[in-house]
Amino acid sequence: MEHLYQKKNEELQKRTEKGLNLLNLLFGAGILADLGSVIIIALSLPAGSVPIILLNTIIAIIISGILAVTIIFNVLGKIQAKEARIGKTVDAVIEDGKGNIVVIKRKYPPFQGFYALPGGFVEKGEKLKHALIREIKEETNLDIKIEDKIGVYDEVGRDPRGNIYSTAFRCTVIGDISNLRSGDDSKEVELVSIEKLKNMELAFDHENILKDAEIE
Repeated sequence: MEHLYQKKNEELQKRTEKGLNLLNLLFGAGILADLGSVIIIALSLPAGSVPIILLNTIIAIIISGILAVTIIFNVLGKIQAKEARIGKTVDAVIEDGKGNIVVIKRKYPPFQGFYALPGGFVEKGEKLKHALIREIKEETNLDIKIEDKIGVYDEVGRDPRGNIYSTAFRCTVIGDISNLRSGDDSKEVELVSIEKLKNMELAFDHENILKDAEIE
């Protein structure tokens, strides 16, 4: 799921850039054609005449308009490209009631091969809790009960893929923990003791999430 989201995000950025370039090209071509017609008319009139003054004014307005629209398109393009990089994720601190936490080993970059809390991207129109339940099932094969929210993590640079923030929840397992197995974006999935987890280097800012969860 995660690598598919990243691929779709990159494709969206490329389509946005191509669309803006095409609009700039079409707009510029149309304006230049109109400007050319105005200049041809102006050259056939005597200098200093009222029509010439009016045409010069029109030309100045058109040129100013071209510059203004170009600037606006560039600004909008940057805003849309930035928005395309914004993503929402969810992460889970899943306790088994015996002093262990569920962690996965990441299958894909970034932090490929690092241990992390299970979770993933929120799909468009999807509620956070629904996304978390879906992602945990995909990555660990576990059904979970969401107990409470730990916090929102949006520090700049927390995710090398761009402006991506995460909402973390404390969860417990519904049913048998023996159903635990890796899938989707997880290379491995394990139950790790809280003491061992404190000495492990985790992906992203998941160490901060565990600290805020006050797991003992």
